[in-house]
Amino acid sequence: MHSKHSIEELEASVSIVDVVSRYRTLVKSGKNYKALCPFHDDKSPSLVVNTVQNFTWCFACQNGGNIFSFVQKIEGCSFPDAIKIVAEIGGMDPSLYLFTPETTPEEKKQQSQQKEYKERLREVLIETQKFFLENFHGNAQAQDYVFNTRKFSTDIVKKFGIGYAKNSYTALREYLLQKKFSRKEMLDAGVVSGNIPTENASSEEQKDVIDKYRKRIMFPILDSLGKICGFGGRILGEGQPKYLNSPESELYDKSKNLYGFYEAKHAIRKYDSAIFVEGNLDVMACHQYGIENVVAISGVGFSTVQAQLIKRFTTNAILALDNDEAGIKATERMLPVLYAQNISVKTLKIDEKFGKDPDEILQNNTDIFTSAIQNAKPALQILLEQLQKNYTDNNEPLSTDKKRKILNTVFPIVASHTFSLEKKSDIKLISQILHLDEVLVQDEFNTFIGKKNTSVMRGRQVQTKKDLSGIQELPRKSYFWGVLLKFFSEMTFVFSVIDASFFSSTEEKDLYSTLNIAYNKSCKISMKEVLSQFSQQFQDDLMRSMLYADQYLGNLSPLQRKDEIQNLVKTIRKELITHQLTHYTQSIKTDPSLHNIQQFQFFANALKTEN
Repeated sequence: MHSKHSIEELEASVSIVDVVSRYRTLVKSGKNYKALCPFHDDKSPSLVVNTVQNFTWCFACQNGGNIFSFVQKIEGCSFPDAIKIVAEIGGMDPSLYLFTPETTPEEKKQQSQQKEYKERLREVLIETQKFFLENFHGNAQAQDYVFNTRKFSTDIVKKFGIGYAKNSYTALREYLLQKKFSRKEMLDAGVVSGNIPTENASSEEQKDVIDKYRKRIMFPILDSLGKICGFGGRILGEGQPKYLNSPESELYDKSKNLYGFYEAKHAIRKYDSAIFVEGNLDVMACHQYGIENVVAISGVGFSTVQAQLIKRFTTNAILALDNDEAGIKATERMLPVLYAQNISVKTLKIDEKFGKDPDEILQNNTDIFTSAIQNAKPALQILLEQLQKNYTDNNEPLSTDKKRKILNTVFPIVASHTFSLEKKSDIKLISQILHLDEVLVQDEFNTFIGKKNTSVMRGRQVQTKKDLSGIQELPRKSYFWGVLLKFFSEMTFVFSVIDASFFSSTEEKDLYSTLNIAYNKSCKISMKEVLSQFSQQFQDDLMRSMLYADQYLGNLSPLQRKDEIQNLVKTIRKELITHQLTHYTQSIKTDPSLHNIQQFQFFANALKTEN
C-alpha cells in the first residue's frame, strides 16, 4: 500500500481558511479569522481559525483540530473522505494522497480512464440540469404548478434547483448531442433510455435513444458532498408512473442517497435529529416553513448505508410519513434498519383531519406540525397503536389470532436492537398496549428468535462454546483484531466509532486504515493480500486472534454474535481512548507542543462521550 504524496504535504498545500469558509462566513481578526462555531449553538463568533498553524479552535465548546479533523467533524465522515474533500477544495487529485494497492501501469491506466469517464457522466448531469432549469423558466404550466398549486416560494425553488422536462422524446437528446455528449454517455448517466442505433440496421429497424423524463417537474439529487448524482421526476398532470427516479449508475446508487440530505446535514447536527418524510415535495415544504433537518426516503427501500449516513450527524430519527397504509409499511421497513444502528426513533402523531402528508399539514396548520415534532412518541408505540386500530372491528377486543399477527409484525423490529435493554423495554411496551402478560410476550419473543433454552447469563443466551483450552487467552485488543478480520462483514459499523488515530502502533494504524479505505470504496477484501503487507510476527498474532475469534463467536447465532460484537467494540473504544489520553497527558508535561495539546483535547473530548 502506498500514497504518492504524504498527508502532511496536502495539509501544507491547502489553506484552512479556504476549507472553513465553505461552511462558515469568516471575519478577519488580527492575523487570524473568527466564525460562528458549527459544533454548538454559537451566538457570537467563538471559532478561531489560525492561519499560521492551519488549525481551528472554539473557546466556547473546546472543539478544535487540524484541517482534516475539522472536515471529519463537520461532514461526519471518515478520514479518507476528509482527505478527498480537502484535496478537492484545494483543486488537487485526492488519489495522490490516499493509500492505494500497488498497481500495474495497465491497471493505473484503466483506473484513470474510469475516473475520467465518471466525471464525464457528471458533466452530462450538469448540462441536463441546466436544460431542465431553462425549460422550467420557459414553461407557464410548470411554474403555475410549483408556485400556485404547491405554493413554493422562489427562494425554495432556487434552493432545490427545480426544473422541468419537456413533453418530448428528443429535446434533451438533441441538446446533449449539440454539447458533444455521446448516446452511450447519456445512457450511462441515466437521462435517456432505449437502444443506441447501429450502423448495419435498416432504416425501418433503426431506433434511437429517447428522453427518459417527459412532462415532469424535475428534482436534482445531490450526494452527501453536494454533487449532482441523479434526478427525480414528478409527472405534471395525468400519467404513470407518478414519480420516476434515475436508474442505478456509476454516479447514482439509491441505497446510498437520501433526497435533501446535503441541504439538511448541518441542521441535523444542530438539532440532533433527522426527520424522515416520504417525498421530495415534503422536504421542500418543510424547508419553506423553516424546518431544515429533513430528508426523504423516496421509494420502497431503506438501507443500512442510508441509516449510517444519518448516524454521522445524529442518533435520533423522527418519522413523519404519510397517514396511510404505505406509511405504516415504510415504518415497518425502516425501524429494524435504524435500530440496528442504535438510532432512537420517534413518530409524529397528527390527526388525519389536518392533512395526509407533511406538505398538506404545513399548509393547513404549521403549528400543528411543529408541535407534533416536539411531542413525537416512540415509533414502536405508534406502530403498535396503528396496527391495533387496523385489526380492531367495531371496537371489539382483539382476538388472540390478531394479537399474534401483530406480534409477528413487531418481533423482527424488536430483535433488531443491538442491546438487551431496548429489547426488554419494547417487550414491556408490547405487553401494555396489547394487554398481554409481559412474561408471556418475552417467552413468545424468545421462541421467535430461536432461544429454546431460557437460561440467561448477563442478559444473553447461554450456549455451549467450543473448547478453547488449546488457545491461550488473548488480550482484549488482540481479540478485537481477530473479530474484525474474521467477521469483517458484520463489523463494518466499527469505522464510524473508532478512528485509526486511536491505535498506538504503526502496524495497527496501517491495518485499520487499509480496512477502512477498502470498506469506504466498497471493495471486496482479500485477507491474505491485506496481511501480507505486514511483518511476519504481526501476521502470526493476527492469525492466532482470528482463530480464537472463530472458536469463540463462530458457534453463536447471528443475533448473539451481534450482541457480543457490539459490547466488544464499545469496551475497546473506551480502552483505546483512555490509553491515548494517558499517553498525551504525560507528553504535554515534557513537550507542550500544539500537536500534543490538540491530541490531548481530542481524546479528552472523546472520553467525555463515553461517560
